[in-house]
Amino acid sequence: MRKQWPRKGRLEVEIFQQRKSEITAHNKKYERHVRTQLEKYNNLDEEWGLLVDTMTDEFKLYKEKHAKMKTSLPEGKNLAELQGMSRREKDANQVFEDKVTEFKDQMFDLGEAKPEQLVKQNADMLKSCPLFSNGGNYSEHEIEWYRNQMSEIDQLFIAMSEKRKVHIADINS
Repeated sequence: MRKQWPRKGRLEVEIFQQRKSEITAHNKKYERHVRTQLEKYNNLDEEWGLLVDTMTDEFKLYKEKHAKMKTSLPEGKNLAELQGMSRREKDANQVFEDKVTEFKDQMFDLGEAKPEQLVKQNADMLKSCPLFSNGGNYSEHEIEWYRNQMSEIDQLFIAMSEKRKVHIADINS
């Protein structure tokens, strides 16, 4: 009975419907990937804001502590008391230096490394889509369309990284 189908019906059932389901699955995969990437982008943005707020608070705290120690310096009555103040000042400086180093590492991670990682994940997603010529089920036009869409997202990540590099340079100076 199937041999009697008209060519249009056979093409509809054997090729078109199968390819339509493949393309639908590809679009769902692409949409999931984009959704997770944009969620990661938003999380990075929130983490960056939290880091900047934390750094600002830490700098204020350090300045207040330093000013307090500076005002208490003339009140020192003997050598032991002055040596204690000196020791507390050195300890405060060391703690602050350690925090600044930690902040610098976090800024690099959130500002440069993770955005680059997101761009790499986009490229990896496209590499995981095999073409018909390689035994896969993606056409070259389909991959090119996804690549164009991903380039817009990549530009978003790159712009975020560039802004943060400038911000990091300002903070470091």
